Amino acid sequence: MPSAWDRRQVAGVLIAALVVTITIGVFTPALSPEWVNWDDPGMFLENPHYRGLGPRQLAWMFTSPTVRANGAISAALRRCAACSAACSSA
Repeated sequence: MPSAWDRRQVAGVLIAALVVTITIGVFTPALSPEWVNWDDPGMFLENPHYRGLGPRQLAWMFTSPTVRANGAISAALRRCAACSAACSSA
């Protein structure tokens, strides 16, 4: 017969397993890239202002009412870093 301490340990493990299971179930859809595509074409792929880190692009990033500056800047930096990595590996 399990003691009270053993029952608490079992209950703790079951609660932790339940929390992990619920968390995995909730966040599993985020692993598919489909949810990312909802604004990428209009914001980045078809946007003539988003093409580097020049003065015009930086001005657009800081003055555009529809884009948060830090989001646009971080995306531009990631794109430039990816281009730099691709160019240096060639």
